[in-house]
Amino acid sequence: MKINGAGFMRHFWSGKQLQNRAGNLTVSLVLLALSAWLGWRLLDGTLSYYLHPRFNLLIALTGITLAFLGGWILQKQLLPGQPSGQVVNLKMLLPVCLIALAGLLVMPRPLSNVAGTAQEGTSGSNINRALTEAVQKQTWEDPATLETAKWNLLDWSAALNNAQRAEKLVGSPVDVTGFVILPANTTQRYFFLARYVVVCCTADSTTLRLPVVASKNIELEADQWVRVRGSVGRNSTGGIVFNATDLEITPPPAQPYIYP
Repeated sequence: MKINGAGFMRHFWSGKQLQNRAGNLTVSLVLLALSAWLGWRLLDGTLSYYLHPRFNLLIALTGITLAFLGGWILQKQLLPGQPSGQVVNLKMLLPVCLIALAGLLVMPRPLSNVAGTAQEGTSGSNINRALTEAVQKQTWEDPATLETAKWNLLDWSAALNNAQRAEKLVGSPVDVTGFVILPANTTQRYFFLARYVVVCCTADSTTLRLPVVASKNIELEADQWVRVRGSVGRNSTGGIVFNATDLEITPPPAQPYIYP
């Protein structure tokens, strides 16, 4: 059956055909937009604000799959003579559209350091596994050989989580970066240095913090990032602290979390 140009356009845009094609085109554009968004966040590194970087390959493959599906649906709608059955019910697509819109409108940002959104301490299966692995990667036969000046807060929290190890580390050099938590009713020399540890995603994030005593009074603000240099010591009650001989205010790092 031969259809002239005008007849083809009437067939293409008629009744149910029009509704199906419009819906399918919407589906394809949403899939392509989600694929582009995932690729964008992978390239600028901000996807790691929410997921451990070990998932990057999986996210990249997901983006490629979405792009393939969106492109396939799009070309099926644009080629003449192709059937125009509805691919997805538009009502089912609404949540996906809202997620895509939120992703475009809300700028990615790391967890707020003062929001208290993460659990604190060293309990929980994920963080316990991370602490155990941090201890196991060190050689404890001779503590003098430990390169503690290269440790981050996860390494220190793991090492100091045991009284015998902590005692061996008194006097060891410290060079570590984190954000400031100011305790209530304390001196200007005392604060906590903290970092978020993310084992899988930000939903399981844990705040690790260790006490710091500065060598002199210093004006610090909560949430401020600082680099602490000094050594491990004890406070007046015998508790382990970082004795800071040098405090340097620094900008937030590009990746503020510690990923085991």
